[in-house]
Amino acid sequence: MKKRVDMSGAAFAITLAIAVMLVCMVFVGYPRLETLGVALFVSVVVLLMLMALFYAPMSLSLDDKELCVCRSFWVKRIPLSEIREVRAVSKDLPLSRVCGSGGFMGYWGWFRSPCIGKCFAYYGDKSQRFLLMLKDGRNYILGCRDANELAVAVKERVDE
Repeated sequence: MKKRVDMSGAAFAITLAIAVMLVCMVFVGYPRLETLGVALFVSVVVLLMLMALFYAPMSLSLDDKELCVCRSFWVKRIPLSEIREVRAVSKDLPLSRVCGSGGFMGYWGWFRSPCIGKCFAYYGDKSQRFLLMLKDGRNYILGCRDANELAVAVKERVDE
């Protein structure tokens, strides 16, 4: 089973706004920068794009042995044998970003919640997500199209 990660309107607007801002900075600010400024600016933009491409979720897939978070450069594999619990997550769950993206190419990175503690998130829309709690204490908030259907499928395979 494979489900695409859809971005919310807010995440799409943030992504678009940052892209427009970077393009404007290149065409307006770039000619005025000194050599060191150009190198610093280009380094920051390249780092931002690489991090987004490395972490931003594109889809989630489930097979008999693992749940995979498919990203542009890497696939994060979570063996079903390591999953302790699967829970639904309310779109009102308070999350504080520790290090990651709060909307640029989705929501990804380290977050903290008073309810669940520290977790790593990979989702595009706050209304389409669920929580994975692993046996070793790590927590993941994942999201995709039809997240409830995928969460139920994961739970069924974990409980087998």
